[in-house]
Amino acid sequence: MKSTKKRIILAVTAIITTAVFLSCKKEEKISIVGKWNATKEIYVSYKNGAIFENETFLYDPSYKLLIEFAPNGTGAFFDIEKGIIGTKNFTYKTEGNKLIFYIENDTLNSTFALTSNTFTWHQSGEDEFGGDKYTWDDKTFFTRQ
Repeated sequence: MKSTKKRIILAVTAIITTAVFLSCKKEEKISIVGKWNATKEIYVSYKNGAIFENETFLYDPSYKLLIEFAPNGTGAFFDIEKGIIGTKNFTYKTEGNKLIFYIENDTLNSTFALTSNTFTWHQSGEDEFGGDKYTWDDKTFFTRQ
């Protein structure tokens, strides 16, 4: 009887130990650092609350937008059209899902969503011109390069 109890206790202990080790699986740390290739952009603007423009742009080999984030808080946009490369350097910082760019003398506040292989960058803003109120919303989708 004692050996049966001992086996049951050992079996239960083995099951619990296995469950604890499996539940302690390390979570993958996802980082914005790296090179990202734009695949699609959706831009919608509104004039006095009504849709003014609604465009979807698919990036292809003839026109590419790349973004690179370095671990030290610097980065660059690479705008490549028909082999001609335009570059704009920036510094950045993230706070939760907020992404703040410092480009030349401007600060650009935006948000982002991130998985291990995808990066979605979201910007929005508003202006007034000639008595009309304009708002815009822009989402750009990237894949890790």
